[in-house]
Amino acid sequence: MSSPLMSTHHDPQRISLIIRRLRPSFARRALTTSPPASAPPIPVPIGSQASYPIPTTPTCPPSGCACAAMPSGLDIDYGRPLDGTMPPYVQHVVVRTGRDDWGSRIEDEDGSVEGIGMNFARSLRGLVGRGGKFFDPQRPILITNSSLPAKAGPEYTSVHVFPQHVHVPKIPHTPEAHEAFVSQFLISKGAMAEKMWTKREIQKSEGDDVDQTGFPIPEEDLVAYKSRLNYAKNVSPTILICGHNSRDTRCGILGPLLRAEFNSYIGGRTQLPADDERSMGFRFSGLQPVSNVGKSRVALTSHLGGHAFAGNVVVYLPKRFKLASGKVSPLAGMGIWYGRVEPRHVWGIMEETVQRGCVVKELLRGIHEPGVIDG
Repeated sequence: MSSPLMSTHHDPQRISLIIRRLRPSFARRALTTSPPASAPPIPVPIGSQASYPIPTTPTCPPSGCACAAMPSGLDIDYGRPLDGTMPPYVQHVVVRTGRDDWGSRIEDEDGSVEGIGMNFARSLRGLVGRGGKFFDPQRPILITNSSLPAKAGPEYTSVHVFPQHVHVPKIPHTPEAHEAFVSQFLISKGAMAEKMWTKREIQKSEGDDVDQTGFPIPEEDLVAYKSRLNYAKNVSPTILICGHNSRDTRCGILGPLLRAEFNSYIGGRTQLPADDERSMGFRFSGLQPVSNVGKSRVALTSHLGGHAFAGNVVVYLPKRFKLASGKVSPLAGMGIWYGRVEPRHVWGIMEETVQRGCVVKELLRGIHEPGVIDG
């Protein structure tokens, strides 16, 4: 008599699913083509590269409002394929500096020039980069500076970590605190990522004490527990735009223009559904923004790679992020990388990707999604 276990071993579909789930965290899901923007996206599975399809739209819909003109004379690469040009990484650390530009190599800047009292990017790369104490070739960490305001004070650094979508507001400027940050949030074994997404399982276990963030409280080491860095979950989208002028003027020119367009959209979006004809070309006053879009963070960031594909934009959508329809977005928890973004594309990116959970294929560089330990 065959057992259920044996039948699982001989089930090709089950084996295929297990293999897919064991892929690295920067593996990308298969994309599918959905109807034009005028109709709700209908996912259609293609192949067997993902456990479920991601809705897409072939092209970015025309802007529904006036936008800035595309600067002339920029040497943008329109010849090479965009898809697949996203750099491979497991986690992305975004440092809040309050500045719009940095030196060509952010790790070479003096701390006082960086504006936060210490070069956290340099310290962090010394820990997780090649030759560092916590270096893991299987877990590449992307580290960038951002224009998000540095509100932590000169004695601290404030960062965001993706795809965990958390804000760590105060990291002291000490080697011990920097190592604690890496141990708590970045390394794979015992990492915050693993513990966050296993919160539900922990809470199911009888007798386990769990703090308000989902971390188990260590009974034998309360001192170590109290030394943990505090963090808060991001509940709204984070939109990062490469504006690293000292590295490449193409991004330096386009970055601020795109930031202004995203902020203009976020400030004017209303409760009207994304496919409501009344939202096309109009902005209504006195109405609240849809979902958490009105609280979105928009920031310039240092080098993201692929300056030839400027403008470069990354849209991080929090886990459980809801669409304008009220349903959880199929892109929730992911990072959508776009290239060749022009001011005229901003409206369409926000409507399609943020409001409707649909990827714009013509601009797509890649999709970063949480790996096995992340969810």
